Amino acid sequence: MIRKELYFLILPFLVHSFSIDAQSIIMNPDIQHEQLMEVQPMAVRIAKCDGDGHLYYISFNGDVYRIDQEPGLPATDALVATEADHGINYLQGLAISDSTIYLSGNYKEAGVPGYGIVARGQLQVNGTWAWSNLMTTQPYASSAHLFDHAFSGLCLNPTKDSLIVCSGSRTDHGEVQVSGGMFPGYREVPLTSAIFQLPVTATNLILQNDTAWLSASGYVFARGFRNAFDVSYDKNGNLFAVENSGDRDDPDELNWIQHGHHYGFPWVMGGNFTGQQSLSYDPTTDLLINHGCLAWQNNFFYNDPGYPQMPPGLVITQ
Repeated sequence: MIRKELYFLILPFLVHSFSIDAQSIIMNPDIQHEQLMEVQPMAVRIAKCDGDGHLYYISFNGDVYRIDQEPGLPATDALVATEADHGINYLQGLAISDSTIYLSGNYKEAGVPGYGIVARGQLQVNGTWAWSNLMTTQPYASSAHLFDHAFSGLCLNPTKDSLIVCSGSRTDHGEVQVSGGMFPGYREVPLTSAIFQLPVTATNLILQNDTAWLSASGYVFARGFRNAFDVSYDKNGNLFAVENSGDRDDPDELNWIQHGHHYGFPWVMGGNFTGQQSLSYDPTTDLLINHGCLAWQNNFFYNDPGYPQMPPGLVITQ
């Protein structure tokens, strides 16, 4: 098992988690760092709660931890919530506003359709957290298979009345992903490859896996994302998202996210047209494919006459 540790970087304040074997190289003499503590396996995000002054971090398996440190003593972590509290067993998103924690992720189980979840935890006067459901999707073609990116990054908008929530693609580059035969012929579905805007006051909201319903709901903020794993607003109220490319060596993306825009997936990634949409595509001649990557090894690059064609008139923002 790879051991993980937390390090403080001061000026600016950051916390980073990486292997104990990594060597820290400080390029700017104004930046200092010190080891804070060793964290639990599969830690994915960290944020500070102004309500109690503590740092919190989450793990992929659904665990939520509070970091405690008394003056002069080593930092420790305390488990404050699990899947049993919020229902998420594939946890990727964490945001904290005042005394409220927001979590995003999926419930995934091999052999059955999964679903997306946004949960809310509210700090109680005794230091515990009261959990409730903000949003659950209808079950859709999300399961424990390669390249199902699921619900991930989230943040509050500047007025703190809405949550921006990312839902990644269920494919690497728009190929068919059958998940062991569960979803024959399935590529993307209405609930994937999108960023949603949800009211923070919602309770038990159900997002339907239906294009017409979602379009009429007002909850879709933007579309065309492979894996917008993190989102944030700048001081001027502009929303940005970072996105990694697929197993084909297309550029990663940093996008200014504008309401109603489409950002290209699955037809365009990192400014490049996806090769598999071409009727004459021959992956053996595609110089951007590393033959050691998972998508190549699992035969996900192929000549694909059934690949959906880009809708006429679609305007892509890159």
